[in-house]
Amino acid sequence: MSTDVSGKVMCCFCYKIIRLEEDENAMRVRLARLSDLRPKQEMYTHSACLKERLPGGFDVWWE
Repeated sequence: MSTDVSGKVMCCFCYKIIRLEEDENAMRVRLARLSDLRPKQEMYTHSACLKERLPGGFDVWWE
């Protein structure tokens, strides 16, 4: 889990603390193998950090 010592979550792309009051669409990303589908790892991301890394035309739910 990407957390700092105070228990706050950190963005897996920019490594800054995520503050929900500033980004209500921040999200948790759960990683799992396609062959297994049981989550192996959780990461967190700002909505803007995720959006800028997705290919153009890739719709996201908050738009």
